[in-house]
Amino acid sequence: MPTCAVCGAALPDGTTCQDDFHQFLYWEFEHPDLGQVHHLMVLCYHIQHPHLYSVEGLRGAHELLRQFVATDISPQAMRQQIKEQVDSGNRQHSIRGTDSTRGRYPHKIPWTMHARDVVNGGHSHYVENVQTWAHAIYQSLLSEGILLST
Repeated sequence: MPTCAVCGAALPDGTTCQDDFHQFLYWEFEHPDLGQVHHLMVLCYHIQHPHLYSVEGLRGAHELLRQFVATDISPQAMRQQIKEQVDSGNRQHSIRGTDSTRGRYPHKIPWTMHARDVVNGGHSHYVENVQTWAHAIYQSLLSEGILLST
């Protein structure tokens, strides 16, 4: 079975991780209550595809994930907390990966859960599965020494 070259997810039937990401966006559009985990979903997807972030953006994403998982902060509270530092008029770096600066890991991370797993759970379990995905990513990053526990 083909796999994603970046995150290692199994990709049946010619699908891609980006297809899964778009499925999430569709579900959130069709079922607005699912949007409560939108920021966490985007964070998870991008952390597993680090080239989408700049080096600094990936570091910041790891910290956001840590806060979401370790402190159980709500997305609304998180947005309020970081709005000044992510404001493009205030920050000195790009969040998005570019040709000259792309986030990456020192080695392949053996992720225990991928976007495909959330898709397979269906939209009726989306919120809980995104939260489980975030915890799985956090644990993988801790296990690989990418994150330090606090």
